[in-house]
Amino acid sequence: MYSPLCLAILVLALSVREIHRQMLHGTCSLVMLETCVWCAAAVNTPMTEGMFIPERCLQPADIAEAAMLALRTSSACVPSEITLRLTLPAAK
Repeated sequence: MYSPLCLAILVLALSVREIHRQMLHGTCSLVMLETCVWCAAAVNTPMTEGMFIPERCLQPADIAEAAMLALRTSSACVPSEITLRLTLPAAK
């Protein structure tokens, strides 16, 4: 269930970006509409308990730090996708 949901969110974000692009070139006015999608590998959460080696998973703090990157940058910088990968395989 997780993978289809993740894909659905990614497709939704891409659709919003396309709508925004079309609105910028049309007659509609829009103040700001941006999306940022996080594509994270295995994260050590209760949902993934028993599926992965916890020490090799991304930690929730890693995700929080990536979210803060998107919020801390200036208005001239708009991250559109952040991908967080594992340094070692986490599968058991």
